[in-house]
Amino acid sequence: MTAFAQNMKIQNVPPSLVLSLEDAIKPGQIEEYIQYTKKWIEQLKDKNVKTTFNTFLETDDIINYLEPIPSLSGIDEGALKKSLASFHDTEPGQQRLSTIYWSKYSVWDRSSQLSYVPADPDPSPAAMPYFVWKHFQIHPDKEKVFIDLAVKCKEIFQKHKIGRGYGIFCNIIGYPRPWYTVIFPGKDPGELYQWQKKMEQELGSELKPLLNEIYEITEQITDGSGWTISELSFINK
Repeated sequence: MTAFAQNMKIQNVPPSLVLSLEDAIKPGQIEEYIQYTKKWIEQLKDKNVKTTFNTFLETDDIINYLEPIPSLSGIDEGALKKSLASFHDTEPGQQRLSTIYWSKYSVWDRSSQLSYVPADPDPSPAAMPYFVWKHFQIHPDKEKVFIDLAVKCKEIFQKHKIGRGYGIFCNIIGYPRPWYTVIFPGKDPGELYQWQKKMEQELGSELKPLLNEIYEITEQITDGSGWTISELSFINK
């Protein structure tokens, strides 16, 4: 969910629905995939397509495109899906498809209630192209408990005026519900790891009991990380 303004960093995304397209790239074909995807980006520019999406390379060679959408009714009419379908009818599009193992669309809602946006971000979101995230598949009858606990975690960050924000996204379509993803930005893996260790030292006594409760109501947890790919992102509002 992977991160979505220049690169629409996660913590600056306005409350809205987001369409996600994940492409799993075949082993050894990431360079070819990027080459043909750039041709699609060029086509979008040539046709002056009005859309915005940001693109992330996950560490397991999954490319994730994130496009804000106004409503669920507009999913199939969005520029991302329509332009890709048209491009895949061309020879470069067929070559792009040949590098993909599988693709998956999903829809997410960024929760303004649960996400934390600091009043004075430090570092600047523009300086943080790297992200780590956790997917939480919550027990079906424990979603309200999760929301209450996540609100309490956010209140701790607010109380201590932590300079770095995070986003929490609720899956609407595509994954077993209730499914939430928590995303933290960083400058690079080392910098983000050191920041997380610092937060454990400063906030651990307050956060740990809440996190333990979250883990108790979670059926499955998966981790991920990745980088913003500006060359495969597109902004034309």
